[in-house]
Amino acid sequence: MAFVFAAYAVVVIGLGVYLLWLAQRQRDVASELAALEAELATRQRIAAPEEVTA
Repeated sequence: MAFVFAAYAVVVIGLGVYLLWLAQRQRDVASELAALEAELATRQRIAAPEEVTA
């Protein structure tokens, strides 16, 4: 019975670590996307400055 409990604990801990890694990865991807969107907006303003209204 102790083996079953230990196996269950390993699975639960592994799942928790995986979910934490997944959340961090999602934050990294969102941050990279925001940086790319900002760069695109800057390039669009440089390419067509007459269309920008402040």
